[in-house]
Amino acid sequence: MHNTSTRSNRITASRVILTVLSVFVLVLMANFAALVLLKSAENGNRGYWRIGAMWNLLGRMEEPTDWLVLGDSSGFRGFDPAVWQDATGEKAINLSATVQVVSAGYAMLLKGYIERFGAPKAVIVIHTYDAWYREVDTLAVGQTPLWGIWENRSAGLFSIVQSAKILLTKIFPIYYSDTSLPSLVLRPYTIRFTANPLTIATNRARVADNGFEPAPGTETDSVVSDLAGHLRFVSRVAGRNVELSDVNKAALHQLGELSDQYEFDIYLVNGPIHTNLNDDRDFQNHYSKLRQALTEEIGPFKRLHLLPGEPKTFETHQLFNSIDHVTGESAESYTRWLADRVAR
Repeated sequence: MHNTSTRSNRITASRVILTVLSVFVLVLMANFAALVLLKSAENGNRGYWRIGAMWNLLGRMEEPTDWLVLGDSSGFRGFDPAVWQDATGEKAINLSATVQVVSAGYAMLLKGYIERFGAPKAVIVIHTYDAWYREVDTLAVGQTPLWGIWENRSAGLFSIVQSAKILLTKIFPIYYSDTSLPSLVLRPYTIRFTANPLTIATNRARVADNGFEPAPGTETDSVVSDLAGHLRFVSRVAGRNVELSDVNKAALHQLGELSDQYEFDIYLVNGPIHTNLNDDRDFQNHYSKLRQALTEEIGPFKRLHLLPGEPKTFETHQLFNSIDHVTGESAESYTRWLADRVAR
């Protein structure tokens, strides 16, 4: 007589294993599909797209540059390498990404550049005033290609928990963004592809060879709304001391150590800013305390400099969609202003 109970249990166990494996494969396929969609869709999360694009630009560079420009979105909208070369006679490349990676992202890119080409002549770090006390967005850092994260480029910058989250975003890109993917799936008719989805495994987003991404014009309502938000913010924090975040402190120290080790100068520069915000009393108080905190933090490093003076200001019609994103035309003014203060 056959033992049907044992056979039934064996079949059930096999089916359970098969089911689990099938679900796992489906999850991997869904994540890969999400990765393809988000990497190839022009209207996904553009800030995250820019992070990967800058690493890809660094990866395809064929020769070194004189000036390496790092920073957040105020930098990639504001610094035009062509104008810089016209003003100084020296080459520059703009690898500015987005504020979500904070200065940890700048340190990682600088390490990647040095490993490929050695030390640049100098580095400019362009940042918005409210970047220095932010914590890192692990989803944003997770858009860095694996070759940019490995080989100790991120060593000493992130906590164990942050590092684990960054790794998970590489394994499960379906969590790339909590807003981009649903909007693309629910409104597929709005998708504009920047690359063939079948070749997206190369992870090569399009960007100009010099990294500059000029804004098309002014979105007045967005600028006015953003200005109001920043005025409320500086009013709320008026009187408080400015405390830099741990990840920014760690990154500043690594930038300083690299500049001393390889003997090149790094200039910390505030990005463009709306005139009305710069003229606000609460902002001036807050900005002064921020500069004091930065000065104390970089004090031990002789080749890490904070550019003196007030930031370059712009009116509403000269800005794109926020208080620190200039239009393409205004980028020339900002770049020449910077050249006069840094390169001469």
